[in-house]
Amino acid sequence: MEVLGVEVLTPDQLLSRLVTEFEPQMLAAHHAAVTSLKGATDQSTVKALNRAGAPTTADVMARLLDLVKGPPPADGWAPPDAR
Repeated sequence: MEVLGVEVLTPDQLLSRLVTEFEPQMLAAHHAAVTSLKGATDQSTVKALNRAGAPTTADVMARLLDLVKGPPPADGWAPPDAR
């Protein structure tokens, strides 16, 4: 697919990029979901992302929500401002 200029991504890679590139909007969506779902917390949504097979997205969200400190994982993806 690279020959055609198309990058093939896993669902986790795609979602983590969307979260990173559209941070304000994705944080707003996250906060709306947590507010509207009974018993939902920042931590529970990060755990749900991990259970759903999206560990990279879970890590990105945890860092945005200040649940985790430190550098992002070395999976080849970095936010645009970190390149």
